Amino acid sequence: MKYPLLATLILLTVFLAGCSPAPSPTPMPDSTKPIRFLALGDSYTIGESVNAAERWPVQLSEQIKTAAPGKDVQLDMIARTGWTTNELWNSIRQSPPQGSYDLVSLLVGVNDEYRGGSAQQYREDFRFLLGKAIDYAGGDPQRVLVLSIPDWGVTPFAQNDPRPTAQISAEIDAFNAALALQPDHAESLSNRGNTWRELHRADEALRDYERALALRPDFAQAWANRGAVLHDLRRHDEALECQARALQLRPGDAHALINRGVTLNELRRHDEAVAAY
Repeated sequence: MKYPLLATLILLTVFLAGCSPAPSPTPMPDSTKPIRFLALGDSYTIGESVNAAERWPVQLSEQIKTAAPGKDVQLDMIARTGWTTNELWNSIRQSPPQGSYDLVSLLVGVNDEYRGGSAQQYREDFRFLLGKAIDYAGGDPQRVLVLSIPDWGVTPFAQNDPRPTAQISAEIDAFNAALALQPDHAESLSNRGNTWRELHRADEALRDYERALALRPDFAQAWANRGAVLHDLRRHDEALECQARALQLRPGDAHALINRGVTLNELRRHDEAVAAY
């Protein structure tokens, strides 16, 4: 079945936008180079029982070329029928994508639901894969497209399943809801701050850590993470204050102690640094 480009794009959700301003997009490559598109997923991506030309990533690639005459699309797919999030990651590890992609799509999870997995575990596994997808997109979340899991409960295949179709649909809805980044979720904000730090975008990292701490003042890891960024910025006194707060909340925390030792050593307070190590 072929879908118009608009209908296809309606399915696409730019994940990880949150409530903060989106980061500036990475400049696109030279116009003479093809658009690199990486599609990650399961049977919905690889197109079980359909011709190769009818796979939605292939259709989208063709419509991109139509919309941008003269441009080619290099499509790479890592997808197989039956894969769960863990099985997709195992395949990625065996043959990691090379280089940076202009577009990365992620559609996986139906088999986690089909095999009776929990939505909570799926959330954690999916967020890990999402972080990898962002890495493959050159660190730019705006180039990552997440597709919600289609409801297979309305298909003929569901007629052979012992569960009522309403139950299947409810489970799919729960899994799709698990994908939503909660803008008031302290752990999500702190994790996104870690991504900003890895990209050397200190202002964005500090903003997310501060928002996380506003929600959870007793979040020791966010205090330690904030201290690490302040150290990077050579704001050593503020970094030590954050590390001290983290250790007050979680005495003996290895992350905070190591960061504190690094900061003290840079200040030539070597005895205190050794004690922290």
